[in-house]
Formats: sequence, C-alpha cells, structure tokens
Amino acid sequence: MTRRLPLLLAAVLLSNAAPTTAWSSAQRVTGPSLGQVTKAFESLLRGPSATTVQGFDPALASALQASTAANGGNYPGLLAGTVRVFGAQMAGPGVATVDFGLGDDGFASRFVGTAVAVDGTWHVSWVTVCMLVEDQGTACPPAPAGVVATVPLPYSVTARQQLAGEPAGLVRPEALAAGPDGSLLIVDADRDQVLQRWPDGQLAVFAGTGQPGFSGDGGPARAAQLDLDGQSSLALGPDGAVYIADAGNNRLRRVSPAGTISTVGHYPGVSGVAVSPSGTIYIATGGSVERLGPSGEPTVLACFSFQGSSCPPGRSRGIPKGMGFSPALLAFEGDGDLVVWSNGPRELYRMTPTGALTDLGADYIAGLAPAPDGSVLLAEHGTAVGRVTGGHVEDDFINLVRAKLKGYAPGTCGSFQADGVAATGDGAVFVDTFIGNGWTCDNGLVEVGPNGQGRELAISTPVLVTLPMPGSPGFPIALYPPRRPALGTDLPACPGAQGLEPFTPETVTEALAVAGRFNAFVSSFYGDLRSTDRAWWPSVFDDWVSNFYDNDTHTVVSHGPAFDDLFSAAVAHACGKLLLRDSIVVVVGPSGYSSQVSHLYFLDRRGQPLIYFQDQ
Repeated sequence: MTRRLPLLLAAVLLSNAAPTTAWSSAQRVTGPSLGQVTKAFESLLRGPSATTVQGFDPALASALQASTAANGGNYPGLLAGTVRVFGAQMAGPGVATVDFGLGDDGFASRFVGTAVAVDGTWHVSWVTVCMLVEDQGTACPPAPAGVVATVPLPYSVTARQQLAGEPAGLVRPEALAAGPDGSLLIVDADRDQVLQRWPDGQLAVFAGTGQPGFSGDGGPARAAQLDLDGQSSLALGPDGAVYIADAGNNRLRRVSPAGTISTVGHYPGVSGVAVSPSGTIYIATGGSVERLGPSGEPTVLACFSFQGSSCPPGRSRGIPKGMGFSPALLAFEGDGDLVVWSNGPRELYRMTPTGALTDLGADYIAGLAPAPDGSVLLAEHGTAVGRVTGGHVEDDFINLVRAKLKGYAPGTCGSFQADGVAATGDGAVFVDTFIGNGWTCDNGLVEVGPNGQGRELAISTPVLVTLPMPGSPGFPIALYPPRRPALGTDLPACPGAQGLEPFTPETVTEALAVAGRFNAFVSSFYGDLRSTDRAWWPSVFDDWVSNFYDNDTHTVVSHGPAFDDLFSAAVAHACGKLLLRDSIVVVVGPSGYSSQVSHLYFLDRRGQPLIYFQDQ
C-alpha cells in the first residue's frame, strides 16, 4: 500500500507547481558531499552502521530486522533490489533533503529523506530510517540521546506526485457521466457530492454540500444535501438535465440545465438510471427495472418473480431458470434497447422497450455508459473496458494494463481496476478507479483518446470549498477557531490557541478511542473530520485518499507526551513548543488494509480531543 506523506506537510508540497526534484543549481549538494550522501543511502542495502546512519544503535538495528522479517526479507534487505539517489539539496545547516528511490521496477517506491552531517561526514538521518521501518509496520524505537528528528521531515512521494505533480483530489470517485457542456461529472461517494471536471483540469462542485442528508429541492444543486454511496449513478437527459440516483435517500434527483435541483420521486433501492433519446426515464431498484411516467409514477418492466414477491406475472421473461435478478446499472444502446447489469448474480442483459430480456452472459461490471456510436461501454471490474454493440459483448475493447495502453503508467500497484466509465461526443473515454477498489492502491482518472492513447488526468480540487464550515451541524465554532500561520514549511497552518486545555485521564481515554478507529472502515469520512482540528482540514482529503479502506480498527502501540515523540521537533519548529506542552501523541499500529505505523498528535480543545498532525 502506498505510504502517505506527513499530511500537513503534504498540502504544502503538493501545492507547488514544480516537482519536488526541481532544485536550483545553487541549492544542490554536489561533488564529494553528494558521493557521501549516495554511499550512506546505498549502505541501507549493504548493512547500515554508525558510520552511515545517524544514531544507529542495537534498537534501530532490531527494528530494521523486524520490519524486514515482516515482509519476508532478510536483514539488511529491508530495501529490496536497488537504492538510487536522484539528487540532494541543502535544507539548513548540516541537513540536506535527498530524493531517492527503492526497488528494481522503475523505482516505484519514491521518497524524500534527509541526510545529516555528523562530524563532517554525511549520514542517513535517523528519522529517515524510522520512516522506512514504520512504513513496514514496525514501530521505531525512541531516539538515542542527542538525536533529534530533522526539519524538514522525510516523506514518501506518492505515485500521483511522480506522474502528475499533484494529487487527484478525489476521495472516492465512482460513477461518471459526460456533461452537456464538455465537462465530466463524477460521483464522489465519500464526499456525498457530484463533482464537475472541466477540460482544463479544474474541479468544481456540481451538486451537494458535502454533508450527507436530504434537503435543497427547489434551490441550487450545490446547496442541496445528498446521500451518495457506491450504488449511486448518473444519467444525462436530452434536454441537458442531469439525473442523480441519490441511493442513500432512496430518491431520484434531477438537476435542471439552470442548476436547480428537484426530486423526481421516492424509489426504495434505486441505483441505476438511464434516459432514452425521447426523454423517458428508466431506473434500477435492485429488484426491478422500472419505467417512469411523466409524473414519476413507476411501471415495472422486468423483475424476479418468486413465491411471495410483488413482481407482476410475465415480468421475468429472459431470466435463466433458477437464476436471480438484481438490476443495478442501466444504459441505452443507440437502437433503443437497454443494457442491464444484475448484481446478484453478476449477469449482463439486454432489454427491449417492452421488458423482454436477453441474457448476454456472466460478467462483473462496475459501470455502464452510452457511447456516441450507439454502443454501451462496460467498466469491467478488472483492467479493461468492454462494450455491447447490437447485443454482442466485446471484452477488452480498451485494455488498461500498462503494456497495452500507451501513455499511461498506473500507480505503484501496477494495475488500474475500472470503476466508473463515460464517453464524450468526440470519442474520448474516461475511466476512474479508487483506493480499495479490488487491488487498486491509488485513486486515478484516465482519458483514452479515439486513437487509443491514454493519459492520466491531473485534477485541481478546491478542498476548502467542499469542507464543512465551523458552525455547521456537528462542527461547533468553539472547537474550530481560525488557523494560525506556521513558521517554516513543514506545516501549512497551526491550530488556534483558543480553548486549549491540558489533557485529563478522561480525554486521554477518548483520544485513544478516536485513534483506534480513525480512518478505519468502521468510521465515516464525515465522522473523522469531526475528530480533526481545523488546521488539518486542507490535508484530510489527501489522508482519506491514501487510506480510506481500512477494514479493521488500529491497535494502539503507545501514547504519551508529544515532547517525547519522533516528529515533535518539526511540529515545534512550525507551531511552537507551547502547543506541544498541551499535546499528546498516540502511536497506532497496522490494521486490516494498512501495513504502517502512524503517529497521531492530539490537542484538547474545551474537553474535545482533536487530531492536528499525522506523520504517515
């Protein structure tokens, strides 16, 4: 799993247009000094020692050995394959930042570490080795006497930084649809928003406040509450209206070309939606395919009939005997027939306007989209986009494997598992994926041109606009005062000083509970925001993108005063020692989908423990 950046540091680094290695010649470490730095980092393969690693002692050696064993290696082979130093620059007196890569496969694991000058000789900093150790799930030992973590902190470079220079900014991109104005509409289920990407890469909110709920009919779609999930889909009407399957609310919403939102109707289980060329709306409810009348009244066209069901007689035509029918996705072919994907069991169908079904075979589909040539594109739950043309299924119409899609390099997992799909009038195809989607370990959005050339799309996200404002429900103003400017560049902002209190045994206990479930599958993104200080909000999206799919709670490794922690020097440098005086740090170990150790810094604001910094 891709290791995250120190999150408050990440917001600064990723806001720079230039890549992290674009250093001026005046800042570069060159000559014999660069040679020393390179040999020190290469020693991590050959065998680190006190002459190559700052503060190297038996405890750090044991941590290296433990982290290697946890990954099936042999000490000192924590860093398998090769270490390559791409460059170094001075960061302060006796401290240099080092851009380096690990491994043999294109150096997919990329880091920026630090080196320190010890008695005139460059060493790998102790905190850099700790970063690598904790990346493998082993807690780093306390620092030896006289060793302080460097400022700036080391961090890992994500695949997105390497490829695009900035993060995608999407939390959980799922369903896609081509907008009427050349934009791309994206359902972001964990934001409970529909986002709109313009051709220049800018991302705006199309619908939803970001707070889950149901409200806003008759007003601007951006001011309405939605409750989206992985079943929510989109469809475009011939008049330019956009239809949203608001699955969490069991409603179908309509956004007019003027941007006004309304409710078409209440349909329990609604997930798929499609609009015919004549403007007739069809929905999938998980148990049936239904056609909506002018006033939104449903007529069941196809459903699964069993004893005790409400499925009208004759509505199961075409469903193989003994097989269930649970329609989830819909899209129209150019000839007027409807392509239907059933989630239980996973089967693809073609349906006539009268409701007769033809079984097209078993397939695992994550998204459907009408194409300009009259076919329907299939986001196959793998590394390909298929299509249906005239009832004929063509698998691997677009193959997203690195070797077969020129111009696109997937993230560090080496794969891209399709989720949403959309096609524009000029023949371009868009496909997205999200972390936790099968074996995908990085969010991504890809455009494949008519010539088959693929490229990853960078996205600029106005995260401050989409985050809840202090004073909104669940976010009392007293707990989220304005942020303070930070000194230096490690943290973009610092917590405000209002209402800070020393921790009590009760608030320590509460902080431990928050740390154990933070970013775990048992908690929600919105709930996690409530546990974070406002100074951290600009970076929380990056955190969620990198680790939202934990399916287990974390184990607390240790907790104590923040002054004693590995990263306290950088926090003190940016925000002052007084903040650390009233802070605690909770170190949590790996969970079901995260192999890393993380350090969570808490403050107590009026009796509420809030996280304001996380190292990874």
